Amino acid sequence: MRGIALDESISVIVPVYNGERFLQEALASALGQTRPPDEVIVVDDGSTDGSATIIQSLPVTYLRQENQGPSAARNLAIRHASGNLLAFLDQDDVLLPHKLEAQLQALREDPDAGYALCYLRYLYEDKGAPGWFHGKGPEQGEPGYPPSCWLIRRETWDRVGPFQADRRYTQDMDWLARANDLGVKVHMVPEALVLKRIHGDNLLGSVEAAKMEMLRTLRDSAARKRAAEQGGT
Repeated sequence: MRGIALDESISVIVPVYNGERFLQEALASALGQTRPPDEVIVVDDGSTDGSATIIQSLPVTYLRQENQGPSAARNLAIRHASGNLLAFLDQDDVLLPHKLEAQLQALREDPDAGYALCYLRYLYEDKGAPGWFHGKGPEQGEPGYPPSCWLIRRETWDRVGPFQADRRYTQDMDWLARANDLGVKVHMVPEALVLKRIHGDNLLGSVEAAKMEMLRTLRDSAARKRAAEQGGT
């Protein structure tokens, strides 16, 4: 795989649905990077609150669609994105100021890596201080870091394919599993560069539905591996 020295343009993708509570802070964290993104594309996924007003007050690209979920919103933004590198931000998360710079440097130094990940800290609204999260990543065969932690080469995105629109809770796990099954190399930046906010309104509260989708993702990955093994015999 080629390196990225010839084109290091970065597009930050932000899906939004009724996100006015934390959206200003989230977008400010993307716009205030030490290595500023070349564009920030925000997709309003049919919000009924004041999200559109916040988005349109900032120097970002504004797109709107009828409510279809975060996967469809991200896919729409990527179709409009011009960057050779794709970063993501959820509406209630915060990127630490050097997040893009650190991951860009990682990909410069590791031209065979298809994408970079990083650690995160959970920010609990009812507990105050952020909690550390250190888990096993795709290199250990257990993908599961949220999109806010990603920086993906465009060619890797094209190879793996878009988010599955029918995955509301585990679209990130599904994408990482597909990348892993294709043998895409990942570079892990061993530093927490994202604050992942946990509160009563976000999707992490839907535990049972997420568990069902997780099982489906694992079954799909196992089926792909079996098919690959059978095809190689």
